[in-house]
Amino acid sequence: MFTRLQQLAGTGLLLAVCLASGYAADAASSHVEVTGDRVNIRSGPGLTYDVISSVNAKTTLPVVAQKNDWYQITLPNGKTGWITSQYAKAVTPPAKPSSPPTAPAAAGKSYIESKVDSLNVRTAPNTTSAVIQQINPKTNYPVLKKDGDWMQIQLSGQKTGWVAGWLVEESKEAAATPQPPAEQPKQTITVLDTMDVHAGPGETYETIGQLSAGDTLPVLGTSNGWSKITYDGREGWILKAPPQTPGSSTAPPPDIGPVAPDQPASPSTPTAETVRVNVDNLNLRATPSLDGQVIATLANGTSLTVLARQGDWIQVKTADNKTGWVANWLVDDLANKPPVVVTADSLKGKVIVVDAGHGGQDGGATGSHYNTLEKEVNLQVAQLLQAKLAAAGATVIMTRTDDSYPTLQNRVDIAKQNKADLFVSVHHNTHPNTATNGTIVFYYDKGKSSKLASHVQTELVRATQYKDMNARYGDYFVLRENPVPSILTEINFLTNVEDEANARDPQHQALAAEGICKGIVSYFQSGQ
Repeated sequence: MFTRLQQLAGTGLLLAVCLASGYAADAASSHVEVTGDRVNIRSGPGLTYDVISSVNAKTTLPVVAQKNDWYQITLPNGKTGWITSQYAKAVTPPAKPSSPPTAPAAAGKSYIESKVDSLNVRTAPNTTSAVIQQINPKTNYPVLKKDGDWMQIQLSGQKTGWVAGWLVEESKEAAATPQPPAEQPKQTITVLDTMDVHAGPGETYETIGQLSAGDTLPVLGTSNGWSKITYDGREGWILKAPPQTPGSSTAPPPDIGPVAPDQPASPSTPTAETVRVNVDNLNLRATPSLDGQVIATLANGTSLTVLARQGDWIQVKTADNKTGWVANWLVDDLANKPPVVVTADSLKGKVIVVDAGHGGQDGGATGSHYNTLEKEVNLQVAQLLQAKLAAAGATVIMTRTDDSYPTLQNRVDIAKQNKADLFVSVHHNTHPNTATNGTIVFYYDKGKSSKLASHVQTELVRATQYKDMNARYGDYFVLRENPVPSILTEINFLTNVEDEANARDPQHQALAAEGICKGIVSYFQSGQ
């Protein structure tokens, strides 16, 4: 990043323009570390600029320039944006080895062979650079030069890349230059429905993003039913789907056009019967028996389509098209589940903290079509929820009641100091694909928090009729650092035209608040 800036400075032109307009390179810090959860990256240095991305806590980003209280940074995908210094602190990255790169090795003098399967070959000598290819043992590659612990190697054709020296075996034997195997067509995955991208091959790993129906991307490797991909410039993992090769006749589904708020929705097909997992790590079995082979494990809150029933067992299909059997006593039958009845003493004696996300100088997301400020609709739903919970007998404590900004630690402290029974944070979501819509309730801790998320997810979807995107794990500060059962609700997507219109509508806000309230009542009625 600073190499690029130095090159530009050599011409004197761009740097002079930046300085003249008030942008200055921050000589004191070449990198910043993100200190907030899901911090917005904007197109310019101010809260009025569009949100172009978001980053998680502890992410380190190179600094290009600084203006007032904003840093211009480079994202993992190579794009630049602006982050407020309120949620970023200056850090010094690990120093690179001081020795300059060695001269290119003479042909036939030095080769490397990978010591591991699927070794990443990167565009630059560091672990944050993009992966351009993977190599495997038993193939030799010529070494071109070295930079510290990294080696630049010759791939097929004119392509070159960098590998970590501690993961390869170097040979000085003077052998004929080996010919790397011809590259095979890359396998690809076409996403059939919205799915999470995780930092590792499993649902317990951090969720780093989402893919939408129709997205097609190359597969870099597989592990235990998960596929490795590149997401936003970094390694990610998704549930494995049937791979395709270039030229395959299978085409992705057509894009789904958003429905304008003033147009009637087209008639919908009958909704398939569904059930929801109500325990952690439910076994999906090949046959309807406790002796049946386990073919997958399902997270608490996962929605399943019912295919058939046999005694105490239900044949189901998962979102990634796995078919198997689950025990009916370990799932909630949503179609036959009795409605939750809320009375004046349903929550008597319970202390509940309601947190309206963002606020003050932190506007949160901005709607793509009506410029809706997330902080405003968060507060409106939170206040409606406060009234409904109080009417059910709860003592309700708000983290904010106006356009102010309590810090994330303040919000957690309110729950701890008041010995709350529950903490509920109200948010609205965004996604680069404007067709993405629906409701997600996040939890951090399995157990009470995940059960609460499952109950609220069910009732929130039932009340609003929004798309069910399943309760799921989320690594957010107000959940991770909270000692009481905690959830973060993403009611719908402000980047979807219909969802945004609903988020602004008082009737839909009231339905969202009702669904959250009923989910909380259902959670306590279940014996928690």
